[in-house]
Amino acid sequence: MKKTISICLFAVSVLLCVVCLIRLYGAKDTEQGEMRYKETRILIETETKEPEELAESMSIAEPYAYLIREKDGFLAVYGGDGETFLFETNIRMGSLSPVLQEKAAAGIPVMDEKELYDFLESYSS
Repeated sequence: MKKTISICLFAVSVLLCVVCLIRLYGAKDTEQGEMRYKETRILIETETKEPEELAESMSIAEPYAYLIREKDGFLAVYGGDGETFLFETNIRMGSLSPVLQEKAAAGIPVMDEKELYDFLESYSS
């Protein structure tokens, strides 16, 4: 009798483990299927968008307070709109790395005043 109960308990334990494994792998397959569906849907949506809409969605979502750009061989600080000139620094473009020179030519966005002064302090002589 004791041996029969032990065998039954062992069989039930094995059965529970098998059921748990089936549910676990079945849930993963379902999640992967949903992820593939979402990825496919996103790809289809992006392919059908017009080029202007796509470029517009790739722009920076957060507005920035300042823009650092090159002006007459020096770095200059502009307002977040990129048009309002605020002040010119004494940092020469020639003293910057080529990568930073390219970024400055395009405009380096700065989120707040602290970040602006940290940037300027790190490159001033």
